[in-house]
Amino acid sequence: MNRRSAVLATAVFLVLIYGKLLNGTHHFFSVLAIMGAVKIYMRKITPSATVVAGAFLGTASFFTQTHGGAALLAFAVFLIWRQSREKQPWFHLIRKESLLFIGYSAALLMLSAPLIAALGWKQLWYSQVTYTRQYVVPMRPPLLGLPGPFTLRGALKLSQAVFVYLFLPTVYLLTLWRCWRERDAPTFPWERITLLSLVGFFLMVEVSFSLNWLRLYAVSLAGVILLIWCIDQARKIRPYAVAAMWIGISCLAVWQTIAAYAYQPRKTHLPAGEVAVSPLSYEKLHWMMEHTRPEQFVFQAAWPGIYLSLQLRNPVFVDQILPGDGTRQEEVALTIRQLEEKQVPYVLWAARLGSMDNLAVRPNDHVVPLRAYLHSHYSEEHTFPDGDQVWQRNESTSSH
Repeated sequence: MNRRSAVLATAVFLVLIYGKLLNGTHHFFSVLAIMGAVKIYMRKITPSATVVAGAFLGTASFFTQTHGGAALLAFAVFLIWRQSREKQPWFHLIRKESLLFIGYSAALLMLSAPLIAALGWKQLWYSQVTYTRQYVVPMRPPLLGLPGPFTLRGALKLSQAVFVYLFLPTVYLLTLWRCWRERDAPTFPWERITLLSLVGFFLMVEVSFSLNWLRLYAVSLAGVILLIWCIDQARKIRPYAVAAMWIGISCLAVWQTIAAYAYQPRKTHLPAGEVAVSPLSYEKLHWMMEHTRPEQFVFQAAWPGIYLSLQLRNPVFVDQILPGDGTRQEEVALTIRQLEEKQVPYVLWAARLGSMDNLAVRPNDHVVPLRAYLHSHYSEEHTFPDGDQVWQRNESTSSH
């Protein structure tokens, strides 16, 4: 695309995608490495470029193992399609596929070497492959992982996510269909568009197995580029489409800026520095800051969100407790043992993990033993407006 279209694609991604997240998630680092591999292969497909592209994909798997694996499969399919299109000997394809896999494996092994040395192959495989396949992928967030239920007040917020959910599969299917239709057209940039479409499509399919809006947003860069490219190809409507997109992105940018100030109005100074947060977050952080001291053990059950800002320490092995069977029984048992060993004074409990009064044993609810332990060793100290609770350890259950 020309420079103007590239600027538009950048603005769309910056405002529509990254402006929504403002999150340094590992997904972005993984996709950055994948797009680096795509860029290398767009220039020239040589043996050295194949190895380097594979190394970038291995790096992507180090950040998010499923993203790198999906992109590797997309590259492999692209090479097969390219071979059938150009009628090259099959040993050329086998050589390229082998070089791609060698680069991928070498980079992933080098980056994972410290983990392999510390944990061993078996534990690393369980953590990154077995656990992901058995317990993470089967999780089905409600409403396709959209950011909240539909309400009139949140219609604009939800419509932004729905737009991304709709345009990504549409763009990928249209571009792949065009790649098939014009596979023999000499003026069509077949290799670039096909590679980008396959990578984006495979990443979209990969996150759809455990779909939520954050994962989909994070892997949408290829789709944003292809969307602007498709608009470039529509000569008759291009001026109107480009103008409409600039107007829409500008309005969204203004709204995001205003919303950031409207919904993050409270400033406070925490042990880690000055922050601007929502009133609810301010209440939680301020309460915890008044009742704890830096380097103290505190367990935030639902999400590790207060440790860095308040300079607190997580006392247990797991980073969070998931409802139902998201956290394994042995991990719940280990959490209870570590809470007891360290005599943790406070536990920040989330309403979505279940009520402390509900101790009935239900199938596939592994959190019940932890709720029972907290109910017998802790007392409710404070309840926040969203239902989250602070539980304080009973003096009678503390060892002196």
